[in-house]
Amino acid sequence: MSAAPFPPREVTVVLTDRGGRLLGALGPLHVERPWWSEVEDVLGGLGATYGVRARVLRLLTSEEPYAGGPVTYLAEPVGPVPDRLDPVPPAAERAAAADPTRRQWWARPGALEDLAGWAGAALARHGRGTLGDLRQRRTWNLSLVATLEAEGGRVWLKAVPAFLADEAAVLDVVHDVAPGLGPVVLGRDPARRMALLDDVPGEDRYDETDPDLLAAMARRWVGVQAAAVDRVDDLLRAGAVDTRPAALVDDVAALLARPDVAAPLEPATLGRLHDLLDGLPARLDAVDACGLPDTLVHGDLHTGNWRVTGARADGGPDGGGLRLLDWGDVRIGHPALDLLRLAPAADPGLAAHVTQVWSAAWRAIVPGAAPDRAADLLRPVEPLVAATTYQRFLDGVEETERVFHHLDVPAALRAAAGPVSGG
Repeated sequence: MSAAPFPPREVTVVLTDRGGRLLGALGPLHVERPWWSEVEDVLGGLGATYGVRARVLRLLTSEEPYAGGPVTYLAEPVGPVPDRLDPVPPAAERAAAADPTRRQWWARPGALEDLAGWAGAALARHGRGTLGDLRQRRTWNLSLVATLEAEGGRVWLKAVPAFLADEAAVLDVVHDVAPGLGPVVLGRDPARRMALLDDVPGEDRYDETDPDLLAAMARRWVGVQAAAVDRVDDLLRAGAVDTRPAALVDDVAALLARPDVAAPLEPATLGRLHDLLDGLPARLDAVDACGLPDTLVHGDLHTGNWRVTGARADGGPDGGGLRLLDWGDVRIGHPALDLLRLAPAADPGLAAHVTQVWSAAWRAIVPGAAPDRAADLLRPVEPLVAATTYQRFLDGVEETERVFHHLDVPAALRAAAGPVSGG
């Protein structure tokens, strides 16, 4: 995603000791990248400007609606701090004292102390040593991400909350049905939903527009989904969300019945959403009649989660050289839900090309199926699924971190309430 529409961050860091006592504040630090979850440059600025090493625990305050602008983080120092610190801003002090009931484990003082040792022990079991310190890359309510340089290459430590899937367990299934597609799991801690993953070389493909590469992604993923049909129960045990018709209708009905969800929506939008809900069982029956099985849905199949690691001799993309990251959003549902995330809606011609390739791949596996009609029927449903996902995030995070997702639910519902057609 481009950072262009958003301003840089002006960062204040509030330091806390192990017991949660606030020590004072440092900043502001100017950080060009606007994304609140990305903390590597924040920590780099602390070190370069103040000589302070620290671990970021969580976001405390922000002023912009989505990214950038003045922000405050809570951090735990590792080593000495300056004798003189600034007073803690009152809003940050209130946020630091907020109800911790839904706080992620990695956002608590002391929680990150053992991670380097844990990762080193996992690497040692594979005969690999460490070559540097653990570098914190991302911290927010959906993940903790850090890297560690090691013998044989970089490794990634990732933890996710309990309301996302256990990525290590999901990757066990992925490696069975599509060897080489996902990262190799080097270590796991199921209690903390934490995994140590080998590096995946290659380039991220955010905003990809190459039709051949998009076609290769579509064909590769169809093969994976077809191979995963018999592993649905394993994926559900790993934490995949059930988005099959009965569960989906119940989830959407519960979502639209919530006053807090309805409050920001216009009456006309709510009317169209309830019309869509009334017709949802029949629509999903029509989808089922198109002949494709429920299976593994990645849940976030945008091109930025793909990496390209190889090519054919003619220079075109090779499906075997495609790797896929970020497995915490997986669900069980209709395969077209992923197509609608992969096909670039901003380019109708390119989206039609990807859909055609995807449909042909499924028809080769399920003769007589009507994948393109299933995709058309599901176009207003995919944003409904997204809305239920964002609401699940909101229900699982603490109040001060709702800012990451609070605009996403009404945006997804407005998208779903657009042209209700295809039935």
